[in-house]
Amino acid sequence: MEQYNEISMDGFKVVSSDFFCTVSRVSAPTITVWDGSIGFSKQDLLLLNSCENVLMQINAENKKILVVPTSSKDKDAIKWVKKTNPLEAKKFSCPKLTDNLYDAWNWDKDYIYRATGRLVTVQNKVMLYFDFSEPEKWKKPEAKDAK
Repeated sequence: MEQYNEISMDGFKVVSSDFFCTVSRVSAPTITVWDGSIGFSKQDLLLLNSCENVLMQINAENKKILVVPTSSKDKDAIKWVKKTNPLEAKKFSCPKLTDNLYDAWNWDKDYIYRATGRLVTVQNKVMLYFDFSEPEKWKKPEAKDAK
């Protein structure tokens, strides 16, 4: 058996568990932004009581998005439920919107961005709040060549 030399513990500090992300994507509300589309998670739908329509509000300066339940009668309503049995959220094609976000937030179009959200209330109305000031990001997969 190989022997190891004793070392000093001077200068070492325990790394706080706060530095490690342990949130399961299944249980966390998320929005994912691709160049050309935006997707919601099933958890988003569940947290807003499976409402069928929402408004999306963006604070471009602070990189925040609010998702607010609304009626289908609202002229800016987005039907975000793909199907109800089983419940599934839509992925939307919205290149004009994502072009604006990528430009305003100085994002690289070779990357996909995701933010985890949380429930908030404003004047007793429940909504989802997403902060993209420090989003999770990863490089877009290379497109497969058509044969």
